[in-house]
Amino acid sequence: MQVVVSLVRLCLRTADRKEDSVGKFVIGGREGQTALYVGADAPAGIRRVAATLCRDIALVTGREPEQSDDLSRVKAANVIIAGICDESLLVKQLEEQGAVDLRKIRGRRECYLLKTVESPFPNEPQIKKALLIVGSDKRGAIYGMFHISEECGVSPLVFWGDAAPLPKEQVVLTLDEWISREPSVRYRGFFINDEWPAFGKWCSQRYGGVNADAYKNIFELLLRLKGNYLWPAMWRSSFWEDGPGLESARLADEYGVIIGTSHHEPLGRAGVEWQRQYKQYGDDNTWSFVTNSDAITAFWRDGLKRCRDFETVITIGMRGRTILC
Repeated sequence: MQVVVSLVRLCLRTADRKEDSVGKFVIGGREGQTALYVGADAPAGIRRVAATLCRDIALVTGREPEQSDDLSRVKAANVIIAGICDESLLVKQLEEQGAVDLRKIRGRRECYLLKTVESPFPNEPQIKKALLIVGSDKRGAIYGMFHISEECGVSPLVFWGDAAPLPKEQVVLTLDEWISREPSVRYRGFFINDEWPAFGKWCSQRYGGVNADAYKNIFELLLRLKGNYLWPAMWRSSFWEDGPGLESARLADEYGVIIGTSHHEPLGRAGVEWQRQYKQYGDDNTWSFVTNSDAITAFWRDGLKRCRDFETVITIGMRGRTILC
């Protein structure tokens, strides 16, 4: 009788453990327990942020997850899978299997779905659980990855505020399925103002200028905060020239950051560019549409051509001298 009771208790405890494990996903723990999969078909910005997520996890657990684009090479039992709705082949496969319903985010703007899937790949029995991060678009997938980073305890200010996360051997996420809201504000971000001397000198000393290397950290902060829009620095610097060249713009495009220009930088032109380049348009350096409209119009036209391949918001305000008659 005692043996029967013990067996019953054992069965109940086992059942409880199985029930408790549903919807739970462990990051960290023993070496090799967690991996991150991003397909070879993913945009460069997704792969870049996936690498950042791996480093964030290492800040917390002391172990950086293996990153792979080939499931057959993954040895970990728990795999984080990041992809874009209707673009990631693996995510499409999981939807066809009935593991996830992407209708909940399809066609929406900058949303993401998080879902835990048990034994997702029959042909890869070593993978016991998958944590899906599926974005309705590229920014949605990036926000989803940074959401997991924050759930692990990594602050959006981890770089700029020296906000080191508390170390943990492992992080246990409890979720079956979670879907973010579509942002109610289309353009969300900040601008860099009064950047000299503090910000400009810091960038010059650390990165050699206000260039793409410096903007990488700014773009990352913006995306961690679920933003998408930036007015770059403009005093003594040109976002479109000092990358060097278009490197800052290319990096912004890779991350999915929309670039605007401030109140007196019309048509994608930084304030300093006119004095640098006016000789291409004539001998007159006067910044006045009243007396120098042909040259300034050509200057603006070239600015629009330069940024046409990037996601930008164009402003048309012009600051100039007031002429009293």
